[in-house]
Amino acid sequence: MRKIILIALILLIMCTVSGFAAPAKNAPLHDKVLIYCNFDDMNYRKQLENKLLKYLKAKNITAAKSLELMPPLKEYTDADVDKIMQDNGLDTLLEIKLLSSKVTTEDDAVAGTKLFKVYAKGWSTLASATMEFDVKIADKKKTAYQEKIKCEEAEDTVKEAVDELFDNFSYNIVRRQFLGKK
Repeated sequence: MRKIILIALILLIMCTVSGFAAPAKNAPLHDKVLIYCNFDDMNYRKQLENKLLKYLKAKNITAAKSLELMPPLKEYTDADVDKIMQDNGLDTLLEIKLLSSKVTTEDDAVAGTKLFKVYAKGWSTLASATMEFDVKIADKKKTAYQEKIKCEEAEDTVKEAVDELFDNFSYNIVRRQFLGKK
């Protein structure tokens, strides 16, 4: 009986060391996240917070939108944000400030901004969105990451251009800064 137990133990150790055992799931770099898009435009704020929430939840990262926890009726101090996070069991702040925004309409494209898309049957003008963000991730009052990111997108309409820009931006932030993938 001792030999069987000893052989089973040796096999278990060998399987684990050689990689036959199930690999441990990669844990996210940050968890329990408050998404705070610091924008004057409430539509853009809501849209980007929704995109970020979608990608974070898809990766099983607990997240909450600031619009649900921090109504835009007043200015919030750092102490206010800390209390809101603590009350809701959140320990990481993803803060995104909109530094600049330029949205070009279809009419502007016709006027000469060189935004054209070739279709099989001819040319079509586009709308574009260019935005620059300051992205900061603070984990337990310590800044873990901060970067200025400029994004550009061109689509058939302004709504599509902004939506695609926010979608790509959200996907890349979650992938790079929360999962550690390039």
